[in-house]
Amino acid sequence: MPRVQRLVHLFYTLKKYHQLYISGHPEYDTHTLHNEYLRDLNQQKKDSKTKKNYDTNQQLINTWQASSQQFYQNWSDLIKKEVLLYDTI
Repeated sequence: MPRVQRLVHLFYTLKKYHQLYISGHPEYDTHTLHNEYLRDLNQQKKDSKTKKNYDTNQQLINTWQASSQQFYQNWSDLIKKEVLLYDTI
């Protein structure tokens, strides 16, 4: 398997193949992830026993929002650039 380089908590790349993988759901807001955690806890899923990304007051810390916004902004900019390029051909 090719070596995977970890960029940030949401994105992985395989440079050799020019591929980007998104793990998780960068579009989620804080409440959506918390609600999924509560759902999984209620269904007694084994991974839900460990609270990840919560502070000492049991509040979820949104560590992905800035990365997500930048990712979608870059993606949007790329699409606009490609559309403009296509329109000039």
